[in-house]
Amino acid sequence: MNRNSCFRTEMAKFERQLINEALEANGWNRTKTAQNLGISYRGLLYRIERMGLFSPNERARIERNARHLGIPTAATSTGDGGPGPGSHSLNARAS
Repeated sequence: MNRNSCFRTEMAKFERQLINEALEANGWNRTKTAQNLGISYRGLLYRIERMGLFSPNERARIERNARHLGIPTAATSTGDGGPGPGSHSLNARAS
């Protein structure tokens, strides 16, 4: 792995952790989180989607729907409680 690739990977991990911690600290209030991080609301939504972050309520709803349909989820298949960067197994949100 070259230095540039390593740097980008570490920055992506840091950004994901920072955003996830800010969301949890603000009770998943995305407006307040965006204000606290100093980014636009739309910018936060883009990052949440790109990173595959889900609130506890969204995750529970998605996993219920997946179980109902017999689809394995990242939480049940990896045992780590959720998708990592680049994981798209839960990105198809059920309505």
